[in-house]
Order: sequence, then structure tokens, then C-alpha cells
Amino acid sequence: MENGKRNKRQNSAKQSSPNMKIFTLLPKKLKIYVPVGIVGLIVAVAMWYSMVTGSEIAEKYAPLIDAVMEIKFEATTAHLWFEEIIGGDKNEDIDKVWSHLDKSEWYAKAMLEGGKSEEGTYIALQDAAFRQKIQKVLEKLSEFRAIANERLQYREQSSIGSDIDQRFDKIFLSFIKHADEVETGLQIVMKKEINKFRTIQISLIIFSFIITISIGFLFYRYELKQSMNLLLLNSSNQQLSASEQQLKASNQQLRASEQQLKASNQQLSASEQQLKASNQQLSASEQQLKASNQQLSASEQ
Repeated sequence: MENGKRNKRQNSAKQSSPNMKIFTLLPKKLKIYVPVGIVGLIVAVAMWYSMVTGSEIAEKYAPLIDAVMEIKFEATTAHLWFEEIIGGDKNEDIDKVWSHLDKSEWYAKAMLEGGKSEEGTYIALQDAAFRQKIQKVLEKLSEFRAIANERLQYREQSSIGSDIDQRFDKIFLSFIKHADEVETGLQIVMKKEINKFRTIQISLIIFSFIITISIGFLFYRYELKQSMNLLLLNSSNQQLSASEQQLKASNQQLRASEQQLKASNQQLSASEQQLKASNQQLSASEQQLKASNQQLSASEQ
């Protein structure tokens, strides 16, 4: 009975061991895959942030720098054509001069309020220092337009080298100076943003490299531990198999001993039967001897 119970326990342990293995291995896998998933999400978010930052730099500063260049180009074109008209060139139309000045003012206002043209979309500047500089550019454009009108009215007194001509050139140079300051400032800010963007990208590359090595090492340790566990499991199975063989041999020896004991019990029972029969014969002999003794005693009397 005890051997039967023992075998049932071993069989139940063997059947439940695969389920226990799956249960114990599942949390270990989750402990690896969950951090890997989190790290992958962090890297994806960081890459997305980097991409968005790069796009914002391109969309924000590049059009603004182009707008400053357009401001200077349109104003310079108006200045050259105005000088041609003042110089006596009747083929040039003064309306073109005002048109170029209008375009120059439009780009300046687009930098302050935002706007859209065929060249692109302009996002309004939020920095107070830059907005003040753009306001100064607009003021100089207004002064330039006013002195151009004054010079046009007094064309005879506004020849090259005259006082009004010198004031005209001085205002234009001041306008160009302020526009250059805006352009240079935007280029500096854009360069800083690009350097920051590059730093983020380099940091992301280094972070991704470190994470890749860490994950590789983590998986290596996991696989190594799994291999060691597998070896231990195989060794345990071999030991269990050897124990089972020993137990089987012990059970066989026990059965043989039981058979021998049974045979001995049978022999003992037979001996007891023979002894009982002998005792009965001896008792009968004693009864006969007693009877014989009584008859002999009676005959002597």
C-alpha cells in the first residue's frame, strides 16, 4: 500500500512539473520584455521629439531668414530704381519703386504677425528683442519712403551729393544695418538650435548604443541562466531517473522478499500441521499406553 501511494505521488509530481515550469518562467520573461518595451518606447518618443524639433527649426527660422533677405532685396531694388528715376531715366516707373517697398514692408509685417506667400509660411516672432528690431526696420522703411517722396518732389535739389541725397543714403544704410542685425541674430539663434538639435541626436545615438549593449547583455545573461537552469534540470532528471531505477530495484527486491516470506510462512504452516498431527498421534499413543497399563494392573490383581 505504501509503495502504491509513493508511486502515485511521483506520477502526480511529474505531471504537475511542466505546468510549474511554465508558471515560473513566464514572470522572468515579462521582467525582460517589459523593460525592453519601455526602453523602445522611450527611444521612439525621443526620436519623434528629435524629428519634430528638426522640422520646427526648418519651418520656423529658415523662412524668417528668407523673409529678411527678401526685405533687403525688395528695398535695395526699390533704392536702385529710384536712383535711376532721379538720375533721369524715364523708362522706369515710380510705381514699381513703391511696389517693391510694399513687398519689403509686407515681409517685415509677416515676421511680426505671421503670413503666407508663394515662397512659404512665416511664423510670427515671439522674441521681444527681435520684434523691436523688426519694428525699427519698419520705421526705417517708412522714413525711406517719406524721404523718397520728398526727394521726388524736389528732384532738382536732390541731385547726387546734395543734403537730401546724403540723408536718403544714410536712412537706407541705417535700414540695411537693422535688417542685417535681424538676419545675423536669426542665424545665431538658428545655429544654436541646430547645435542643440545635433546634441540631442548624438545623445540619442549614444543612448541607443548603450541600450542596445545593455539589452544584448541582458539577453545574454538570461540565455546563460536559462542554459544553466536547463543543465540543472537535466541533471535533476537524471538523478530522478537513477532514483527511480533504484526504487524499482528496491521494489523488486521487496517483492522477492515478500515471496520468500510467503513461502516460509507456508512451510511454517505445514510444519505446524505436521507437529499437530504428531501431537495427536502422541496423545493417542499415550491413551493406548494408559489403557494397556490399566489392563495389566487389572490382570495382576
